[in-house]
Amino acid sequence: NVKHETGGLVHIVEQNQANYPHYCDAGQSYGCPAGQAAYYGRGPIQLSWNFNYNAAGNALGLPLLTNPWLVEQNATVAWQTALWYWNTQSGPGSMTGHAAMTNGSGFGESIRS
Repeated sequence: NVKHETGGLVHIVEQNQANYPHYCDAGQSYGCPAGQAAYYGRGPIQLSWNFNYNAAGNALGLPLLTNPWLVEQNATVAWQTALWYWNTQSGPGSMTGHAAMTNGSGFGESIRS
């Protein structure tokens, strides 16, 4: 969740650097052009994995797959990716965070696998 991943919106990047190399799914057709360890969590809702950077970049018209650092360097981009994820991605849950909160299912439904 946001509090856990960002230390209460204090940290804009994932703090556990040992995880950084794990967020490249090289099986994707576009690979990891920014490097194996470039797709770590960034932003108020920690965007991670090359496939999420690719999807967010495509949706927002930004080159996030090739330049994921934009999320940590530009506050507007960071919040754009957070809102994109909150409103469009279900993550491990059965619905988006937005849908879970607005239809009364509760936040737990957005993270349930």
